[in-house]
Amino acid sequence: RAGRGDDGDMLTPSRCRAARALLHWTRERLAQESGLDAGRVTTFELEREPLDATALAALTGALEAAGVRFAGTSDDDIVLHERREFG
Repeated sequence: RAGRGDDGDMLTPSRCRAARALLHWTRERLAQESGLDAGRVTTFELEREPLDATALAALTGALEAAGVRFAGTSDDDIVLHERREFG
């Protein structure tokens, strides 16, 4: 399910930045939580290089595990549920 198809709730660079901001996470923290290299997170968020389905699933999974939920198609359709920790 993570990474998504064309159903409107796919993780995009702007949605990734918005979700990370909700969590008050740095790119390095997201990289650590997802198991990806920080450089890959940076190039994705800056729209320099797309990620493959496996990497998208890792990012989405880390954000969702922290309580982020994606819905709809805009950056405004990102919510934080049951946040377990700060920073």
